[in-house]
Amino acid sequence: MSDTESHVFTNVSQPENESEDIPYNIDDFDNTVYPDDLVMKIVFVKGTIIEDKYYVKGKPYAKYVVLDSFQEVLDDEGIEYQDYCQALEGRAYLQMKQEGTLARE
Repeated sequence: MSDTESHVFTNVSQPENESEDIPYNIDDFDNTVYPDDLVMKIVFVKGTIIEDKYYVKGKPYAKYVVLDSFQEVLDDEGIEYQDYCQALEGRAYLQMKQEGTLARE
């Protein structure tokens, strides 16, 4: 529609490198998510102990992974920090990720 050589439309720009875009169908553990997959939302809360008496909870954060990588994420993050988990359908996860509405706690 626009002629990029004539520079008539100054507000039209071409993307520099389209291959750098991260696909929306990749989970937090770099697995491809398909609509029929089961995706687990795992919420972790890490805390610290102060003066050997007080335990202060940190800020919760969530990881989204396909069911096949569930155990690996627990091993990496630490099962003792797991607060709760929730199962999502793959198509719901893909829609929320594409819309940018995934809750990261």
